[in-house]
Amino acid sequence: MLNRPRKILLGIVAAVVAAIVFAALWVNSPEQYRTTLQDYVATATGYELVVAGAIDLNLLPVARLTLEDARLRNPGLPQELASTAFVQLDVDRGDLLRDELTIRELRIDGFHVNAYVDATGTSIWDAGPAETVPIFGGESDTASLLPERIAAEGGRLDVQNLFSGRRFLLKNLRVVGDNVNLQGESFLLLANFDVEWFDSSNRRLREAKVGLSGNVEADANSGGLALADLDINSTPVSLQGRLDVTDFPADPSYRANLTSNEFDAKTLLQNLG
Repeated sequence: MLNRPRKILLGIVAAVVAAIVFAALWVNSPEQYRTTLQDYVATATGYELVVAGAIDLNLLPVARLTLEDARLRNPGLPQELASTAFVQLDVDRGDLLRDELTIRELRIDGFHVNAYVDATGTSIWDAGPAETVPIFGGESDTASLLPERIAAEGGRLDVQNLFSGRRFLLKNLRVVGDNVNLQGESFLLLANFDVEWFDSSNRRLREAKVGLSGNVEADANSGGLALADLDINSTPVSLQGRLDVTDFPADPSYRANLTSNEFDAKTLLQNLG
């Protein structure tokens, strides 16, 4: 006969095996979450998620959805807002089995974001379904759908504004945010990137490397946004201070309190090309 400790151990093993078998039977295919993900993004942003590649699911050691070739679109517009080769979503296992989605961590690798403004001043990010309540300045709880941690690397942000005539490109972009929220609680944000500026003929004018860190305070209800303990470095310049934005995004106003180190202007000009 089995003694009591062995019975308990076998009971635990049997329970774990039963849970795994139940999950495997419940989750017929990762493809069943394609619609769940699309609904999640539409609810949170008003934009359309297209996953052109495969969707994979792992339940152990953490519940994780992996997406390949994911794209974000604004319904009715031809340009893509963003695209990425690879996305990992660490999610709440219990919610996932109930066909719900609670994202704990978002990891993105190899992404491109397109910020295009036409000659009339209309951004491809502006338009959206009329019934969608914006995350900032709205009265819905969509801000709560944000993941707690965001880690993105290998990115590019292409900003082209035909209305103002400005164009610049952020490349080799890496962004990490911990305890991300839009309820006004401070969370740490780190970013590194190379920035290139272009003229109206798309000729590169200069380039610089930038490192940025700060504590973000974002309140979706009031439209307030702040970067406290801000530290921006682009050799030989170093800036520290605070940046505040109010009434974002409807009618934003900005206030900055920054201090700079002493630097050699000649070195700065050389680094800017």
